[in-house]
Amino acid sequence: MGFTHAYVIVDWDNVLREDGRPGRYAWERGEPSDLDNFLRAARANGLALVIRLDRPRAWSHGTLSGLDPAIMERFAHGVASRAAGVATAYEVLNEPNLPYEWGGPPDPVGYARLLYAARRAIRRADPTAHVLAAGLSPYTGGHGGSMEDVDFLRGLYAAGASGRDGTFDALAAHAYAGDRPPELDPWSCGMCFRRVERYRQIMEERGDGATPIWITEFGYVHATRLTLGPYDWMKVAPQTQAERIVAAYRYAQAAWPWLRGMVLFNLDYSTVPWNPPQSGAHWFSLLNADRSPRPAARAVADWLNSPEASR
Repeated sequence: MGFTHAYVIVDWDNVLREDGRPGRYAWERGEPSDLDNFLRAARANGLALVIRLDRPRAWSHGTLSGLDPAIMERFAHGVASRAAGVATAYEVLNEPNLPYEWGGPPDPVGYARLLYAARRAIRRADPTAHVLAAGLSPYTGGHGGSMEDVDFLRGLYAAGASGRDGTFDALAAHAYAGDRPPELDPWSCGMCFRRVERYRQIMEERGDGATPIWITEFGYVHATRLTLGPYDWMKVAPQTQAERIVAAYRYAQAAWPWLRGMVLFNLDYSTVPWNPPQSGAHWFSLLNADRSPRPAARAVADWLNSPEASR
């Protein structure tokens, strides 16, 4: 299709155990892991990886605010040592402004500690890797104990984290637009593609304008008659999905010189049983469940292989 990178998720407890026994990492124990599967596939297909270091599914300490940064450092160092030469960037955790992801009340100070520990470990293992501060869930409105994305970002800077000071190399952003076209002014809408410009404003206000942004999630929901709960309002016609994804690429390329990468969510979540047709992830996909292309897949491939995109 023309993609150069694949974005993959490495769950903590699929790779590292902290039970005190020898052989902390799966490969040291001769066990399979998602990471080794990803590395094998990337090498075979000539793709670089962007790896999200994901949280443990269940740990006794509860919220990640209580996690010893030394454990984060071990996890990040082990993954980056194993993936050096294939992975080009690492996103440290996911949407920490959500209680579900953080394991408790969102805590920019606690996240800053883990981010710093992860970057120190990753750069020790691979000095060429880029470490991304986690993309935030956009425009939460504070519902369910969440912290608004712009407030969390301000809190992260207030905690002393910045690209300028070496806490991260780039800020990740989740640039979802709901059912809206990507060109909408970010001060006239809530969840919209150009909300990324509000993050950029905060970065510049904090003297961090030299630090780039990577979009690590964006996309549109292919229409279905099924009820998708909170994703229902995001549904757009198949051709509209195709057109708006390409329009987002075009807008970002033309207007955002500080953007260094865009990860489209998603290619193939529809093809696996743990993302059933009733899930939103199933309908963000470029492929149908049988792996045949949706209109968006063809449109994205045409764009990625066009002279316009190569500029």
